[in-house]
Amino acid sequence: MKKVKIIRDHSKLEVKSYLVATIGYFDGIHLGHKEIVNRMIADAKFNNGKTLLITFWPHPRTVLQENTSVELILSESQKINLLKKMGIDLLYVIEFTKEFSKISASFFIKEYLEKKLKINKLIIGYNHCFGHKREGNFKYLERNKEKFSFEIDEVKKKEIDKNEKISSSEIRKKINMGKVKDAIKMLGYPYHI
Repeated sequence: MKKVKIIRDHSKLEVKSYLVATIGYFDGIHLGHKEIVNRMIADAKFNNGKTLLITFWPHPRTVLQENTSVELILSESQKINLLKKMGIDLLYVIEFTKEFSKISASFFIKEYLEKKLKINKLIIGYNHCFGHKREGNFKYLERNKEKFSFEIDEVKKKEIDKNEKISSSEIRKKINMGKVKDAIKMLGYPYHI
């Protein structure tokens, strides 16, 4: 299993090589997440670089909606272990707080992706949103790409969801309904408690 460097303190990265990144909570590491991670790994290999997965803890919904809990598919340690097995080089964990939730997509791009992390490419899924009020998404990135010091790429819906909607929320719903076989199809591995 590949050793993964985990950074938890909002610090700058000192990576000298090409760096391809993605952003998201990645609960469950389902088939959609795997498509994004695999594309990132292939891109890093092609460019003789490294992969960076930017994630958050705790789950944003538990911070933004008081008295709400999210029944996570994977614990944080399970998620980290799965990402290690997949071959991620760097895991950047941002503590998700109310203050952090108020930063704009533009600020996140400038301060994190460009200044702290100095990424060369960002790959996100078709339905990923980031920044205050979820203002940042692929359309936002595409509209503003001349302002960025990195390339952008989108994993499209048809590359992830062949005939069904695959999302962590949908998988949680299937598990709660007792439709574990349906959840397993979306996860791509056996679900366990």
